[in-house]
Amino acid sequence: MNAARIMFRAGMAAWLLAFASGCRRPEQVALYPPPAGSGEFAMMFFNLDHFALADRDGDGQADDFKPDGEVDALVAVIARARPAILAVQEVGDDEALRHLQTRLHEAGHRLDYRSFLPPKDAPTGLGLLSRFPLVDHSPASPFTYSIRERALAVQRGFQHVEVNLPEGRSLRIVHAHLKSKDFHEAGQTEMRRNEARLLATYVRRIQREFPDAPLLVCGDFGDHPGSGTLRDIFTWSPKTMMELSVADAHGDRWTYFSRREHAYFHTSTILANPALASRHLKEKSMIIRDPRVAGASDHRPVVAAFRIW
Repeated sequence: MNAARIMFRAGMAAWLLAFASGCRRPEQVALYPPPAGSGEFAMMFFNLDHFALADRDGDGQADDFKPDGEVDALVAVIARARPAILAVQEVGDDEALRHLQTRLHEAGHRLDYRSFLPPKDAPTGLGLLSRFPLVDHSPASPFTYSIRERALAVQRGFQHVEVNLPEGRSLRIVHAHLKSKDFHEAGQTEMRRNEARLLATYVRRIQREFPDAPLLVCGDFGDHPGSGTLRDIFTWSPKTMMELSVADAHGDRWTYFSRREHAYFHTSTILANPALASRHLKEKSMIIRDPRVAGASDHRPVVAAFRIW
């Protein structure tokens, strides 16, 4: 066999091998983290993208609830992840939160305890569902600030809940949804900066009152961790609070897709004090990448798992 034919066959073999590799079915990646086991619990927090009545048909009346198909997708994703605690943003009222609770129950995922924090100056509030009893879920004190002598309230407030875990353990959760980047005549950036400062001050107060209690701070902060507006939240000492690194199966950390800007952002964040961070199960924590989420919300849910003791 001459040299030219040998070279041709070798080249063909290499091309066929590369073609076969390219046509090989892509390796499956996990859409959800492994389930929490005995002595563990998982918490999910999720911006539901206006789980509320709104003017969706353009008739000038805010009387249209989130479409059934979108609600079905949200319920399916949450029920599949099976969190023991679920913190949700953009819930219209307690009736909407009850509706979500009922739908999850019908899907086989019971979260019997419920807490809703009505907004101060926004169309939606904060909700929390739990498999464990809620010992204390009274609303935090009203928070106000001033911009150019104009008094403003933290639009959605801060939800502070104590959860009674098994074996006499407890967990404190501070849940927040800071001012979005939507236009406001007072200046949305300055509003978010003030809300972030008040949140940081409030968390420090809880740490002084309950220095040994496991503490988790979570929610949609409306901006990325490196932004100047969130500097007061993300400059805590690791001995005080630390951000828990969570990503999807591809290593991506974005949690929000801006349809207006056609860009991805990391706005949903979870922080823990050392008493809780030492129990974090990183291998069972994940940002959910289920395609069903895209049709139901512009945010992705975050799951974080912990040891109870």
